[in-house]
Amino acid sequence: MHTPSSLLLGALLATTISAIPTPQNKASKPRSFSIPVVWKSSVPAGQAKRSDDGAVEVVDLDTVYAFQVPVLVGGQQLMLQIDTGSSDLWVYNTELPSDETGTHTLYDPTKSSNWKELDGYTFDINYVGGTGASGIVGTDTVDVGGAIVPNQPIELATSVGSAVDSGADGVLALGFKGGNSVAPNKQPTFMESLQQYVDMPVFTTSFKYNETGRLDFGYIDTELYTGELTEVPVNNASAGWVLDDLWFEVSGKPLGVTNATSLTVDTGGVLFSPPSYVADAYWANVEGAKEVSGSWVYPCGAELPDFGVNFGSVVGTVNNTAVVPGYLLGQGVESSQSPGNCLGALQGITPGNGVPPVIGPPFMMAQFLVFNQATPSISFAPQA
Repeated sequence: MHTPSSLLLGALLATTISAIPTPQNKASKPRSFSIPVVWKSSVPAGQAKRSDDGAVEVVDLDTVYAFQVPVLVGGQQLMLQIDTGSSDLWVYNTELPSDETGTHTLYDPTKSSNWKELDGYTFDINYVGGTGASGIVGTDTVDVGGAIVPNQPIELATSVGSAVDSGADGVLALGFKGGNSVAPNKQPTFMESLQQYVDMPVFTTSFKYNETGRLDFGYIDTELYTGELTEVPVNNASAGWVLDDLWFEVSGKPLGVTNATSLTVDTGGVLFSPPSYVADAYWANVEGAKEVSGSWVYPCGAELPDFGVNFGSVVGTVNNTAVVPGYLLGQGVESSQSPGNCLGALQGITPGNGVPPVIGPPFMMAQFLVFNQATPSISFAPQA
């Protein structure tokens, strides 16, 4: 991002991931695999700014948080960051120089009987600030809570820039193959590989504020949302799940902006980051809100208005507005630069240079989302 933004520090303590092979009702599904996913403090002394390939750049806050999940790679457990905004499944490993491994758990290919290097294949991810990760590519068995994919392409970093470090042992990318950095041929993501083992080519999110949530593969649990699902087409030209033709509301009234915009729905993002003119229009509705060093702050204790995302393109005639309650748009964390004011979780960015506006955790804590790889589309409904 080009302007500093703040981090949603609300405590999503844990969430659960279930790999469910058939779209049956909850009572009759034959198998259910659950594993904790932690909304975990990861990078000290900084605030995350991200590009569309999953980058993290540290700028100005106490901590960066990331969704992390235990994953077995070749039978070795790692904590990987879940990221719908990127397409490379890469891990810290024993091929890295010792001065780049830090305190990470390292994948050791020599301890896996299923590891096979892909001769001549490499990956190279470029991140904000000029850092990145690069290395070799191979295949191994990947197990996410019992959702098992044999011969899944994985990338072993042999060089990792310091600003890439989110505290996780690598990235479980759930974006589209088109954004994969492997050469000479792009490789499928975990979800793309998993499709042949489940009845539905979907994963769903039901993240919660201050309580347990879920991420499910291959299954839509109707008990996790209310009303009907609204399906929105996705632009999958790059790695991310991009929604076009979006308009906005505040407390049920048009926000007053004249341009539709596009946003990337990103589990690897840290907040709600629409274009700056959208954020400016929202905070204009909050008495006492102001920009301090490029970030919006508001009087601590103020009741923030709800923010509505209006989808110009939907499949069918169901509700086309998703509402983010105002309490999810404040952090309750006092700004060190503006005593008495708290940092907002809705911060504007200036699009450009490949940095996309992002729908992050506040939106996902309000809405149940279905990510459909095949369509491609995202469906939403209020969480139950």
